[in-house]
Amino acid sequence: MPDDPFSAAMTKARIWLEPSSRPERAWPAVLAASFFAVCAMGFAVAAILAPPVSLSHAAAARNVSE
Repeated sequence: MPDDPFSAAMTKARIWLEPSSRPERAWPAVLAASFFAVCAMGFAVAAILAPPVSLSHAAAARNVSE
């Protein structure tokens, strides 16, 4: 019975579930990971080299006594 909807759906499902014939490429994942690693290192260096936050000048400008 080739006109059976169930067998047609099963045939389509078998075709979809077959392993792909071409191997997946790893370069996009490697490039994305290296990009984010470089960005993280840049942010870490910026956080280390940034001057410390000082709030004493802001408090003095508003005449706030502690």
